[in-house]
Amino acid sequence: MRSKKGKTEENENIAYDNEIDDKKINYTDFLKDTEEIEAQIMQEEEERLKRRKEKMKKLDSIKPKALKEFEEKEYLKKEQNKKSTTTDESLFDNGEINKADNVKKKVIISSLVVVVFVAVYLIISFGYFSNRFLPSTVINGEDCSNKKVSEVTEIMRKRIEGYNLSIVNNGITVDELYGNDINLEFGDMDKVLQDICKHQKKVSWLKGVIFSSEPINTGEGLKYDTNVLNQFINSTLVLGMESTTKSVDAKLTYKDGKYTITPSIYGNEINKLAVENTIRGAVNSLNASIDINKADCFIKPRLTEDNEVLIDSCKKANKLIKNKIELNVTNDLFEIPVDIKKDWLTVDEEGTLIFDKTAFAKYEDRVDKSYSSNEEVREFKTFHGDTVKVTGGDYGTAINRTKFEADAEEAMFGGHNSKVKVEFAVTNKEIGDSYIEVDLSNQMLCMYVKGEQKLCTPVITGKDDDDHRTPEGVYRLKSKTNNGSVVENGENKSVKYWMSINGVIGICDASWKDMFGGDSYKKDGSDGSIYMLEDDAKIVYENCFANMPIVCYNHAIVDSYFVEDEYMNELMNLIANKPEIPVYEGEETTEETSESAETDDNKSEESNNEVVTENNKQAEEDKKASDENNVDSRGNKEDTPSEENQE
Repeated sequence: MRSKKGKTEENENIAYDNEIDDKKINYTDFLKDTEEIEAQIMQEEEERLKRRKEKMKKLDSIKPKALKEFEEKEYLKKEQNKKSTTTDESLFDNGEINKADNVKKKVIISSLVVVVFVAVYLIISFGYFSNRFLPSTVINGEDCSNKKVSEVTEIMRKRIEGYNLSIVNNGITVDELYGNDINLEFGDMDKVLQDICKHQKKVSWLKGVIFSSEPINTGEGLKYDTNVLNQFINSTLVLGMESTTKSVDAKLTYKDGKYTITPSIYGNEINKLAVENTIRGAVNSLNASIDINKADCFIKPRLTEDNEVLIDSCKKANKLIKNKIELNVTNDLFEIPVDIKKDWLTVDEEGTLIFDKTAFAKYEDRVDKSYSSNEEVREFKTFHGDTVKVTGGDYGTAINRTKFEADAEEAMFGGHNSKVKVEFAVTNKEIGDSYIEVDLSNQMLCMYVKGEQKLCTPVITGKDDDDHRTPEGVYRLKSKTNNGSVVENGENKSVKYWMSINGVIGICDASWKDMFGGDSYKKDGSDGSIYMLEDDAKIVYENCFANMPIVCYNHAIVDSYFVEDEYMNELMNLIANKPEIPVYEGEETTEETSESAETDDNKSEESNNEVVTENNKQAEEDKKASDENNVDSRGNKEDTPSEENQE
């Protein structure tokens, strides 16, 4: 018989075996179910693919080939990614950890490299270059890169000992300057070099390795005799040239029925300031030579033929010159010829087309002379005490020059055919007791206001030639202004006081003149204007008024009036206003003495009458010759507008 315990174990084994069998049956059923599920999934996938292929076929006729290929590739990529995807989470986690470790290592290494680089860079900056010049440092034309201050100092000292400067013009050495000639010494050069080295940005030394730096000049570090250097500069300004040709700006020229541009001319006139600065700069920098051509030491034309503004002005001028301008003067109608209009257009310093008032004034003079009633002969009592006959000028009935000029300019730039009516202005025919008189022969100007003499002083009038001589006649003061300008030798001169006589000629101060009166006008005269000292011009400016008569005449030489400064001016005023000498009453005059005096007075009066008669004869002869030759007040042959119209 088996015991209870044995029976129990047997039952447990049987139960276990049964459980195992059940599990096997269940697992078999599971596999079957799984295979069925997989088969179903595969069948569904095949149907899905079949449907997709059918849709793709339907779209083949619509989609482009490139799009088809792209979509197929994208689909295959997705399927491949699905197959290659792993579900091993532990492997994924290990990859992320390894990647993080690598990043940390790279960051640490990079940081160490940066720290080492910065440390080395700073050591080089503030260690090696503490007393050295940075790379690409050029001082006085000497390469001082990486050199100590002491080394550069010694180099500069040797250059100073044997220094000489060659001045070159067109490849030829025209002059030389030696350091010994100006007592050239080292001076404070060592201190200057130390300051240059000290103020260099040491941390920027790497920039000098890659890029070039601006050259450095020591400037005022040297010592030399400035007086001797100035003498050398003044003697060098001629640069061995026997003649000087001034540069000429490009300009408009009317020829063969159209405007063209006359090219500019490059001359050899020296720019004194440029030469001075160039030579001084060369010495301060210890340069061995200078080329005055490369240094722009010559005065160049301000306006060249390739200037775009000038080119546009030329095109505009050719259009404007075609427009007709008809002039109406006292019902006389005539067209202004092109040969006259062509001179009214010019360009300024910038090349801009402008109205040439100077050229127009010449034509205005011709019209005024032909139609104004100011040609009468006037007797005028001079400040000398005698009487002269004066002819010409515009005092009396004259054209309104201001309006005529404005209307002509408007017509010229109007862009269409125009008519200009010349109007007249009427002034007093009598000179009266308020006037300005100018003795052209004796170079004196006197001013009277209500019979009172305000001024009498030496002046400078126009040059003694036909183009610049100050014209005779009685004129009207047109206008006055502060801070005007006057043209002399083609150059504009600024003046503080300007009183216009005929637009281009006037009364003004001339601070650039050293002497007034005498014969200075013959060589150093104006272009027609009347120059005087600034203080005298101020007096005239403050006392003159519009249409005030200005009498210009020639007189026999009385004395040589001239003035060099304000003290002489005061002296001349005293002479002009000197009182009459009173008769001495201390002794009784004898009959014989009285008769003798009376005889002498009669002789003197006869002599003065002879002088006046001679002057009158000469004036009449001059006027007759002028009328015969039909010349204007400047000596130019004139044609009246009516004559031009007839032509």
